[in-house]
Amino acid sequence: MEAHADAGGSRAGARALTVGAVLGAIAAGVAVGMLMAPESGAHTRRRLRRGLARVVTRKSRLDDIGDLGRRASRRIRDRWDDLSEGIEEHRRHRAESELVERLESRLTALEEQVEEGLEEAGRDEEPEERGGFGRGLGVAAGALLTWFLTSEQAAPARERAREVAERARHRASDEWERFRTKRNGARGESTQAGAATE
Repeated sequence: MEAHADAGGSRAGARALTVGAVLGAIAAGVAVGMLMAPESGAHTRRRLRRGLARVVTRKSRLDDIGDLGRRASRRIRDRWDDLSEGIEEHRRHRAESELVERLESRLTALEEQVEEGLEEAGRDEEPEERGGFGRGLGVAAGALLTWFLTSEQAAPARERAREVAERARHRASDEWERFRTKRNGARGESTQAGAATE
């Protein structure tokens, strides 16, 4: 028990010595500061408070500037995205308009060719002339089909046509399978009915 008391006492003594050393260091620092300070304590404290207030004010201003910068950056990004989307939409619209204009002009040319062919067919009732009109119409339709199959501008329409054709192919395959299943089922029933009557 005495050993514990001695151990507790030595710990308390060590703590007291540490606290004393810290207080001594603080007192020495204050004494040196008072001897070395160029101005009175009140004046020095006032200068320190003012300096601290300026630092706090500057930090607050920097925080405000940072917030303004972040908000401005977000607004600029949003407006840039809107502008980019608008430009892309305009390009798509312009390309579609140009495609429609070209198609309309080609259709107008074909209509004129058809009208000319009909007028010629009306004037000349000879079978050879009608064949020429049919060939001209066939060539025009072939040219239009070639453009449709090879033009970059008709790519969206081609893709849509492929999708429709693929769906039609799947649907036809499904219908054929249902027909075959139904037909084979009907044969199986008639075969079973024939076997049952025998």
